Amino acid sequence: MIKIFLDYMSENNKIHEQEKEYYYYALKQFNEYIIHFVLIILYGLMSNLLLACILYLFTMSSKKIFGGSHAPNHFLCLVITYTHFLLTINLSKNIMIDHFIIICSFALSIIMIICFAPTDHKNKRLSCYQKRKLKKLSIHFCFIITVLFVLFMKNKQSHYISIIWFCIASLSFDLLISVIINKKGGNTHEL
Repeated sequence: MIKIFLDYMSENNKIHEQEKEYYYYALKQFNEYIIHFVLIILYGLMSNLLLACILYLFTMSSKKIFGGSHAPNHFLCLVITYTHFLLTINLSKNIMIDHFIIICSFALSIIMIICFAPTDHKNKRLSCYQKRKLKKLSIHFCFIITVLFVLFMKNKQSHYISIIWFCIASLSFDLLISVIINKKGGNTHEL
């Protein structure tokens, strides 16, 4: 459908033929983000877990800032993404882990993110300017998510605490994998 739209735009001189590939990629990415967002929100509405799903989307959106490893293909990326989502949302409702362990591992994860984010990979290197900008965003995001974490701890909202904890732990682990692969001179797509 995107291709048909772009062919129409090109034929009517609205875009240049050479630009079609860029527009295709941008529209495809935008389309995937919208579908991802809508599916998770629909799941939240149908399962009466809307706030949990919004919290998940907010927390996991930071992967765009932090960087991290990548699946070797798009299908596997989708499988990992939706499996992670379903496990996080559903297991976090019933998880019974000592608060001391959660607090310590959350703090360690935040420290790892602040130390290592952002990461890039062989196919998408970041300039010094991009790294500085993303480092600042990473620190701001870590501050915001820590404030949310503390507020949920103070109000004894264990489901939301578990969602943030699991997401931040996953993101820091993903970041660590990316750092290790980059140190070896490899590509994070090789996972």
